[in-house]
Amino acid sequence: MVAERSPLTLEREGAVLGPTLTPPDDDRRARAVLVASVTAGAASAAAAPAVGWPAAAGVVAGLAGLVAVPTLRAPYRRALARWVSETVAAAASGPTPVQVATAVAEALRSCDLVGVGAEGVVVEVHLGGEHRCRLEASQAEAQLFATALDEALGPVSAPRYLVSRYTLDPATALPRGLRVRTGDDARRALRALRPAGEVWHPVPSVLGVNRGRAEHYLAAWRRWVGGGALVAAASPEGAGVLAAQRGADPFAVSTVLRLHWL
Repeated sequence: MVAERSPLTLEREGAVLGPTLTPPDDDRRARAVLVASVTAGAASAAAAPAVGWPAAAGVVAGLAGLVAVPTLRAPYRRALARWVSETVAAAASGPTPVQVATAVAEALRSCDLVGVGAEGVVVEVHLGGEHRCRLEASQAEAQLFATALDEALGPVSAPRYLVSRYTLDPATALPRGLRVRTGDDARRALRALRPAGEVWHPVPSVLGVNRGRAEHYLAAWRRWVGGGALVAAASPEGAGVLAAQRGADPFAVSTVLRLHWL
C-alpha cells in the first residue's frame, strides 16, 4: 500500500477538493426515463388516430414520465446527502498516519537527507488497524525516517518548530437543513466548509534544525495533510502554543518505533 493524498484538505478559507473526490453517479437514469416517457407519449399521440385511441392518451403517457421523475430522483438525492455527510465525517477524523508519513518522507528528501520521498513510503495495514510504515531506502535513511515519523506523530514536548492543521466539527460543519439536488450542489457544500479550530503538531527535530528545513516540512505538510501554519517555539506566538498544548497528543494514536530491514 502506497500513500495517497487526502481527497479533501482544509484551508482557512475553505476546503480544497481533490480530483478523486467525486459524488455518486448523477441522475442520468431519471432523465433517461423522462425522455423515454415523453418519446413514448409522443409516439402514442401520433398513433392514436390509427388505433382509435383518444389523442389525449399519448399526452397522459408523457405526463406520467414527468410525475415519475421526482420519485426516481429521491434516492439519488439521499445518496448525495449521505456522501456529503460521510465526506465531512472523514475530514473531521483528521489525517491518517499514512499522510503524515508521506509528508515526512517528502520533507526529508527536499532537505537532501534521504534519496526517496513519497514513492518510497510503504504502509502495511494489519488486523486491528495497526499501520506499519517504512521507507524503502538504506538502513541509515530508513532509521532517520522512522525516528522523524515517531516524533511527528507524538505529543507536543519541546520542539523548535510547530506546524498546524485545521479541524472540523461535523455537528456544525454543514448548514442546518442543507439540501443537495445535484453533484454540483454537493461539491459547493464541501467547498464552503470552514475550519472550527486549529491543532498544532511538533516538527520532527531533524526537520526543525533551522527555518529552512522547517519550511520544507511545511510545504510537504500542506501538500499531503492540509493547510496550516509554521511557528518557531521561541517566538511569542510559539511560546503561547507550547504553553497551551505541551504534552497534548494531537493525533491520539499509539506509535511504536520498530526498525526492520529485509
